[in-house]
Amino acid sequence: MSDPATYRSKDEVNEMKSHDPVFLMKNTLINDYKIEEKKLTDLENEIKKQVKEVEKFALDSPLPELNELFTEVYLWKFYCQLYLQQWKLEI
Repeated sequence: MSDPATYRSKDEVNEMKSHDPVFLMKNTLINDYKIEEKKLTDLENEIKKQVKEVEKFALDSPLPELNELFTEVYLWKFYCQLYLQQWKLEI
């Protein structure tokens, strides 16, 4: 478990779980669309397997060069300019 949530009461954790969108969607699929829970469990397991494969690929891949650090970052220049303006900084 990544977060033992020792700073929250069990009641609070259970209350928040009841609003969890994944939990709600799973219940909707089972109750309203009559999807078998086993099919959903199989799908979850397949997704977990794919995530592990992608994680392994990422960890086994070489790190990118430093000059690639900010390539293909959405609107990077815009956000840099916005940040600089916000703090009244100049390059």
